[in-house]
Amino acid sequence: MNVRLSLSDSSVKELARASCAHERYYDALPKLQGEANWQEWSDALQHAALMAGTDAVLNGESKHPQSLEGQQSTTSEWNDNVRRTAIWRSRNESLLKAMRNASDVDFDDLGA
Repeated sequence: MNVRLSLSDSSVKELARASCAHERYYDALPKLQGEANWQEWSDALQHAALMAGTDAVLNGESKHPQSLEGQQSTTSEWNDNVRRTAIWRSRNESLLKAMRNASDVDFDDLGA
């Protein structure tokens, strides 16, 4: 059966959830207090991301997969891209959540 997956498919959502099953490593992050403990916080975040399997996203080694929308691709290529996109987004959201929870900084303001 050659069915193209979407990000809203339950199997894709479950795969994305499973890829972030180790979020507990973020629980021990110290609260960022600005420059005073930046290095400690940064080191702790790097270590937690490594243990949680999200370090490639944090370090920029893993980029958001490019959409295949409007491009010719096989069902297999399409589905692989959807799965990789779901996993990347889940890991990125996990990192952002951990950073927000361990900081009083409003990260949304940093990009403005």
